Amino acid sequence: MGRPEPCVLFAQTFVHPHLDEYVDELNVTHSKWIFVARYCLLSPSSFTACEFLEQNVSFASQAVTLLGATSPPSFALEVFVQCEGETKFRRLCQPFLYSPSSSNVLEVEAVVTNHLVVRGSYRSLSLVIYGNTAEDLGQFNIEFDDSSITNLVSSAVGKLEDLPLALHSTNLTIEDSISALSTLSLPVVASDISVEAKQLLQLMLKNTNVMLGLSVALLLCSGRESCFHFVSGGGMEQLVQFFCRDEQISTATTLLLLGVVEQATQHSFGCEGFLGWWPREDENKLSGVSDGYSKLLNLLLQKQRHDVASCATYVLHRLRFYEVASRFECAVLSVLGGLLTVGMVTSDTLDMLICAKSQLKKLLKLINSRGPIEDPSPVARATKSLILGQTEGVLSYKASNNLITASNCCFSNWDIDLHLLALLKERGFLPLSVAILSSSILRSEVGRAMDVFVDIASSIGAILLSLLFCRSGLIFLLHHPELSATIIHALRGANNVNKDACLPLRYASVSISKGFFCAPQEVGMIVGTHLRVVNAIDRLLTASPNSEEFLWVLWELCALARSDCGRQALLALGYFPEAVKILIEALHSAKEQEPVAKNSGASPLNIAIFHSAAEIFEVIVSDSTASSLGSWIGHVMELHRALHSSSPGSNRKDAPTRLLEWIDAGVIYHKNGATGLVRYAAVLASGGDAHLTSTIPLVSDLADVENVIGDSSGGSDANVMENLGKFISDKSFDGVILRDSSVAQLTTAFRILAFISENSTVAATLYDEGVIAIIYAVLVNCRFMLERSSNSYDYLVDEGTECNSTSDLLLERNLQEQHRNTKLLNVLLRLHREVSPKLAACAADLSSPYPDSALGFGAICHLLVSALACWPVYGWTPGLFHSLLANVQVTSSLALGPKETCSLLCLLNDLFPEEGAWLWKNGMPLLSALRKLSVGTVLGPQKEREVNWYLHPVHLEKLLSQLMPHLDKVAQIIQHYAISALVVIQDMLRVFIIRIACQKAESCSILVRPIFSWILDHAYDFSSPSDVDAYKVYRYLDFLASLLEHPRAKALLLKEGVIQMLTRVLDRCLAATDTDRVEILDGRSSAKFGFGLLNWSLPVFKSFSLIFTSQASLHHAGENDLHTFENLSTEDCTIILKYLLRFFQVLPVGKELLACLTAFKELGYCSEGRRALAATFDCVSSVVDDREKDGNGNYSLPNDMNGERVPHCYVAAKTC
Repeated sequence: MGRPEPCVLFAQTFVHPHLDEYVDELNVTHSKWIFVARYCLLSPSSFTACEFLEQNVSFASQAVTLLGATSPPSFALEVFVQCEGETKFRRLCQPFLYSPSSSNVLEVEAVVTNHLVVRGSYRSLSLVIYGNTAEDLGQFNIEFDDSSITNLVSSAVGKLEDLPLALHSTNLTIEDSISALSTLSLPVVASDISVEAKQLLQLMLKNTNVMLGLSVALLLCSGRESCFHFVSGGGMEQLVQFFCRDEQISTATTLLLLGVVEQATQHSFGCEGFLGWWPREDENKLSGVSDGYSKLLNLLLQKQRHDVASCATYVLHRLRFYEVASRFECAVLSVLGGLLTVGMVTSDTLDMLICAKSQLKKLLKLINSRGPIEDPSPVARATKSLILGQTEGVLSYKASNNLITASNCCFSNWDIDLHLLALLKERGFLPLSVAILSSSILRSEVGRAMDVFVDIASSIGAILLSLLFCRSGLIFLLHHPELSATIIHALRGANNVNKDACLPLRYASVSISKGFFCAPQEVGMIVGTHLRVVNAIDRLLTASPNSEEFLWVLWELCALARSDCGRQALLALGYFPEAVKILIEALHSAKEQEPVAKNSGASPLNIAIFHSAAEIFEVIVSDSTASSLGSWIGHVMELHRALHSSSPGSNRKDAPTRLLEWIDAGVIYHKNGATGLVRYAAVLASGGDAHLTSTIPLVSDLADVENVIGDSSGGSDANVMENLGKFISDKSFDGVILRDSSVAQLTTAFRILAFISENSTVAATLYDEGVIAIIYAVLVNCRFMLERSSNSYDYLVDEGTECNSTSDLLLERNLQEQHRNTKLLNVLLRLHREVSPKLAACAADLSSPYPDSALGFGAICHLLVSALACWPVYGWTPGLFHSLLANVQVTSSLALGPKETCSLLCLLNDLFPEEGAWLWKNGMPLLSALRKLSVGTVLGPQKEREVNWYLHPVHLEKLLSQLMPHLDKVAQIIQHYAISALVVIQDMLRVFIIRIACQKAESCSILVRPIFSWILDHAYDFSSPSDVDAYKVYRYLDFLASLLEHPRAKALLLKEGVIQMLTRVLDRCLAATDTDRVEILDGRSSAKFGFGLLNWSLPVFKSFSLIFTSQASLHHAGENDLHTFENLSTEDCTIILKYLLRFFQVLPVGKELLACLTAFKELGYCSEGRRALAATFDCVSSVVDDREKDGNGNYSLPNDMNGERVPHCYVAAKTC
């Protein structure tokens, strides 16, 4: 009798609250599986296969209804079983990496069991088990009594410690997750010279000429011990004397002299010797004047050759670095000593805290100023633009690939000088930081001391984050694992941080650099995550390839990549080329056959390694910066060979398949250069498939990479651009929906083109190749797809950020001629109209601590504006502002829709410099923060400066002159939307007004006059206004009040007569207090005929408060240049005071009275207001003299005066 067909024994989804490592246990009966805390064995079953359902995939069988909900899309998984009579679990199959790409059906040898354990890192798991019950198979006929059941239950308890190491809990302590490195290390300092050689050199140093003497000194300073004796023997003073000589020193002598100083200052005693501190009389005091430092600075200020100037700069930077680190050390030691002695923060301790804070900020600048010193000469700049290897053409891979790593689209990944790190260690930066961060006294302080302590914690965090951007910084931290773990503890404190919501490194670093606060707990999590990655890389280098240990390390890296912070931490792999090479070798693992594999040519272990390595590589290749692209583009051919020859999976979108799509353009670039890449992108941009419509095939579909690409100059390829031109010139062309694979391929293609086009020669050549037509087609497609999308925009965000190539190419080409491409202008504007509303929606809902989508949309908008700025700056036609405002008629109703309005306001804001976002009194406007952070976070701070090219004063003058004729139309738009209830629209309006005011106050006046006119017209109209008109006046007044939250608005509005307008409105409010016409309901005014006019007083009082507040805060404006402000006079304050006192008598208790009291309080803070108060109360001194004291010596207040209520007036007077 044949064996029955396997049936479904179990189908269920296990759901957990968050992503973590879980163990799910299953027990089976003949009819169903039971997931319980304790188990009883009823009948064993035979398993033949397990299937895992990916998210939103339905189970194929009609008998079982199950919708897949497995999340995340890829994770490590292991299956164990316990067979009858065995006390331990044994592995059902090799560990593997679940991925929708690989076969989701796990074929296993038939095994009879009743107990199955699934262990992995997931949030939810949809699992289907196939097999037969024992009765079906007819192999068992067992009856169990109660005792046997009990015995079997006890044998199944608590044996999970036998699971493999990779499936043990990863919720480790910081100390357990960070360990010393075994392979990675910093370069070893050269060994010292022998004692005999030192003695000989010392003798030679005293009896030789200058060149020989300096040569001997250079040799002595090459070793630490001999350098110490050289410094102690007065050698640094002799070097300083050479600099102080009046006679001219030759270039060769100068270079040799600088070389000696450079060698000596690699050590702390050498720095102190040159700075004039050696030997120190008191370790906690720095004294002495460095003549050598001054002479070296003078040398640099003179016209020197680049090699001399760069060496002098290098030494000065190191000396300054050591000085700052030493002063920080002294300040912290002084603070800690004071706290230990007194037990509290005294004034002296506070001064030293402030000193420590200042030194930390200087230290951060010095660390971030690393990198090569460029030659500023015209010849050097011209040479830099030249491309070597032009025998193959400037667009060939060999000639242009170096431009990728030289691109500005990156973060500062230059290694920190190892000697600076050594000096930082010698001055005890890490232990001192731990000590000050861990101080319980400082943590419990309030006021000024707490503010300084928070600034210190923020600066220490910023320095630690800067160390994470380079190889040397990461290794430096892990060379001191105990200190690093301690400082992470000090940063995180006792509060638990949600590791899934931890901010990524780039966002945190840019936020701190822009003045935003990043919690120390976040910094601690970021540092810990990056150090875990480097620890894993170190273990990866020592693990045996294709071993379980190797797989465990890969799984750990994949697990870290589940969060935004972990994904960016994985990018540190690019700093370790040896690790990248090993990962590529791991991709070859799946093709290696093992005899134990029965159903495929590769073992499950190798397949798991293959998929894990592919998932890790996908994180790197999908990153938007040039540094990440540069880390793999040189290996793209080998990477492709490994993926194509080893991928045994299905046609699903698994990590290897997605990775092939990401690198496809890189293979084209490697073989055919940028010219072939242009043709390739042209086919994809037209909606085609490169391997079907061009002789440049989709290389991921072919096996032999070396022979897949033909001559890019072939006839059919030459027709590609012509066909694209015909395609986009068709009047009916409105875009096509690109396939997901095309989006990935175009993203990589445009990244390559954008990075290499920063070179002017390459940009000009690409322009001649017709790349603008491709950019146009892609922009149209992006706009088309965004227009038809719902809420899922993430897949387009990364592709859109590559629009910076448009700006780069337009700027570099034909600046002398006018670019009259109306179609390009229109498509840029249409794309902006699709993206900006999505940005506004994201800004209004910043529920996530890391607004990934909002940053992406913000970067796209900013890049589009950078390209659009070419039209007004260079006078191209059609005019940008004319195109934007052509449909707006001043004398008629507006013709702009919601998208057009949002796009217009967003674009106008981005065209002008920041207004001083930190000066807004009641919180920064929503989009201002995103604008400050978006481009820097997505593309790097250097690229942000390049994107902002149009903010140069010369260009700004042209922008403003082009906008001036259209300001009246913009004013109508502002008036129309100033009553909007949407906060984001209100924010864009007031930000634009302030930014224009910062450029030219006269121009800004045009923008607010329509609102002033409307308010005054209705304030002078004593007829009963309609509900709509009354509400509009209230909203306009409230808008002006929100505008006054920025101090720049005060000068503008005072010049326009805001005091006269506001007092006129108060007159109108007082007229409405006739008891026959006004009712008081629940503390709020409401007119019988509609919206209460007394409500108008609320935004008026708010405006007065803000005017008085900005008046008092002008002296504390800081670094922001607020120029000259219109000031309130004492007479203005006297008039306002009289209105306030009058409203004290008529306002009921409620929000209007509270606003009036607040305005009165703020008036008392400014000098003009105090003079007005003094003058006013002098006038009523006779009333004060008539006051009588009660028996307790207190003043009694009159109940009324002339029949009017006055208690509020007197209460306010006493509080003043």
